[in-house]
Amino acid sequence: MSAHQGAEQETTMTTLIDLDRRVDETEIDREIDEAEIGWLLTKRGAAVKAMDADYLVSRHAPGSTGFDITPARHGRDHAVTDAAALRDWFRTFEDSLDYSILDLSIVVGDDVAFAHSLDHFTATPFGARRAQVWLHVTTGLRRIGGCWLITHEHRSIASPPQ
Repeated sequence: MSAHQGAEQETTMTTLIDLDRRVDETEIDREIDEAEIGWLLTKRGAAVKAMDADYLVSRHAPGSTGFDITPARHGRDHAVTDAAALRDWFRTFEDSLDYSILDLSIVVGDDVAFAHSLDHFTATPFGARRAQVWLHVTTGLRRIGGCWLITHEHRSIASPPQ
């Protein structure tokens, strides 16, 4: 092998090693983002149980949209950043709420992510028996100022898992 070929091969190896490092760092970054988003969504489930309206709206970006099982306040859109509306909704229940997130799936891009889950909600509305609802939940998020914030949320009634 000539000196030129050896130098060329060394440059190629250095380039491949650098590419591997970047791929590894990107994969690690995505895993960190997935964990952060998973934590955010799990914490939101705990906030529903605690009826913590302030926390629930704090993780939404300004102008976010939502389509939910709760009554709409403004036309078809739901006031996902309106803590007072959430507190009013929480007051329609007699006792504690139960909320669990199942089958959470997260896909992360550079500054955009989507999550999908099957959620289970149990509560007792005033004057009614304890009821449970299964929900399909799709959440769109953006990284804004280095923090993942919810920009869109959609909940719809789902069949119980079998």
